[in-house]
Amino acid sequence: MPVTAFTLLKKDHRAVEKLFAQIEKLDAGSATRKQQLFKQLKSELEIHARLEEALLYPLLKEADKTHKMTLESFEEHHLIEKLLIELSTQPITEEWDAKLTVLKENVEHHVKEEEEDLFPSAQKVLDRETLVNLGKQIQLEKKKLEATIMVAA
Repeated sequence: MPVTAFTLLKKDHRAVEKLFAQIEKLDAGSATRKQQLFKQLKSELEIHARLEEALLYPLLKEADKTHKMTLESFEEHHLIEKLLIELSTQPITEEWDAKLTVLKENVEHHVKEEEEDLFPSAQKVLDRETLVNLGKQIQLEKKKLEATIMVAA
């Protein structure tokens, strides 16, 4: 059975959740490991956002049923991006941990809205063939972005 865009995007959501959980388990003496996991988390979130913004959101922005939700999703990505930049330029301290919690809460909110509202509405706007083709595009673009972003990290 062909993979749809939503299957792939939800898989990314689960990977990000696991990374947050791994970081949260670490104590104050594990700054180096936190930094490594954070770099991975940052890359995952950046790739995921770029894929949605380039491939999915433009299609959904055009439809009345998903227009407003899509605009909100763009703004949520922007806020998450700002938090990622701040976290990547600060030393790992209690304040860093607190900001990571804020990032996690923002990501969880965004994921919940996507999975419970945006994706189901999008399935009414986009036909199955489009979702399967979009899934193929996401797989191809993800490989390219992983090569680019992972090298930069």
